Amino acid sequence: MSVVRVREDADRWLRQARDDLEATEALITAGKFAQAAFFAQQAEKKALKAHWFEQDLDPWSHSLTRLIRVEP
Repeated sequence: MSVVRVREDADRWLRQARDDLEATEALITAGKFAQAAFFAQQAEKKALKAHWFEQDLDPWSHSLTRLIRVEP
């Protein structure tokens, strides 16, 4: 994959992670803690995937444990 495409994919995932984090903060303010926890988990997963994409690796997993523990 081209360097430009790798960077674009990583940036897209990071933007989505930041959007989820913003939603998390709004949900906490609204007292919606279960929903906030879900969006916080989604933000973490997307940020990890951005990190993998940035290294031009395949981040396709729904397991946070795999995304964290497996050496990219």
